[in-house]
Amino acid sequence: VVWVSASVSSWGERTSWYHYIAAALLEIVAYIAVRVFLRPPVGRLVAALAAYSVLVRESCPTPQPTARGAERAIKLGHILDLFSFFQPFIRNRNMYYVDANILHHLTAPHRLSFAEVA
Repeated sequence: VVWVSASVSSWGERTSWYHYIAAALLEIVAYIAVRVFLRPPVGRLVAALAAYSVLVRESCPTPQPTARGAERAIKLGHILDLFSFFQPFIRNRNMYYVDANILHHLTAPHRLSFAEVA
C-alpha cells in the first residue's frame, strides 16, 4: 500500500495532483495483481475432483458412518481406481499430497473417511 504523507517532496517542490493519482493507480494495480495471483487455483485438478466425485456418488449415493473394524477397511479396488484416476497429478508424490489435495476434498462434504465414502 502506497501512502503519500507529505505535500512537499524531499527536494522542496510541491507535490502535484498527478503524483497522488499515480500513487492511487499503483495501489489499484498492486491490489489486482495480488488478487489474481493469490486466488485458489481452478484447473485440471479441480475438474478431476468434480468428475471423480460424480463417480463415487454413483457407486455409493448415500455414504454412512461405519463402525471400526473390517467393514471400514478400504478395498484394494478403490485404492487402485483412485490412483489410476489421479495418476497425472500424483506422479511421484507421497500420501501427504494425496491426502491434502485429493482425499480431503472428496471426503470433506460428507465428514466421513474415504473408506466410508467410496
